[in-house]
Amino acid sequence: MSRHASLYDFRDLELMLKLADTANADGLATSAELADSMGFAEGDARAIAIRCSWMRRFGMLDFHAEHKAWRLTRGGERVVEAKLRAAAARTLDAVPDEQLVEVMAHVTTRYRLGDPMLATMLRREFLYGTKGPR
Repeated sequence: MSRHASLYDFRDLELMLKLADTANADGLATSAELADSMGFAEGDARAIAIRCSWMRRFGMLDFHAEHKAWRLTRGGERVVEAKLRAAAARTLDAVPDEQLVEVMAHVTTRYRLGDPMLATMLRREFLYGTKGPR
């Protein structure tokens, strides 16, 4: 049975971090290389290719046709670099739950007025994080 690679199976950021780790010196990795690095069965890269295609549409990834491989866009690179420097996460962990309403108001303002790729990632992260029963 094929593994799935939908938004609800793993975060966009997880795939982006895996791409950064798996990429060659030119920043490229094929769907098969990504699938293998994520524990998919050999020859089962189709789901990863489809997910990467969606992420390309949203501006997170680029496809290098000559090499048939994926790379992070500059915006995607910035998101990965920010994750690797994620000191802000510790600060957010200290915010009392009641104040998170104001944090969310700030996030939604940035969602509406900011970079469209980041807005898409914010929306998809919310969908991933709120899936299923609580």
